[in-house]
Amino acid sequence: MKKPLTRWEAILLIFVAAILVACSVLQNQRLQAVQLAQKQALYAERLRTAQVILENEMLAAAYLTTLDVYTRERARHHLDGSPQ
Repeated sequence: MKKPLTRWEAILLIFVAAILVACSVLQNQRLQAVQLAQKQALYAERLRTAQVILENEMLAAAYLTTLDVYTRERARHHLDGSPQ
């Protein structure tokens, strides 16, 4: 037959369970912080990509529609140096 837990064993069991719960909560908070940082980085990358696309479209429009030679040359220069 099994003996019931002594008072000391019960206190120790509760203490160990509390430590495990605390570790779990801490790990969950760290995981959420890492996931938030990853989401922010992905959002920043998407935002920069959209910004580059928009800049390239505006430069292309300036290059194709302007009558001013200087503006046309500057737009072409920036288009050549811009990432595709």
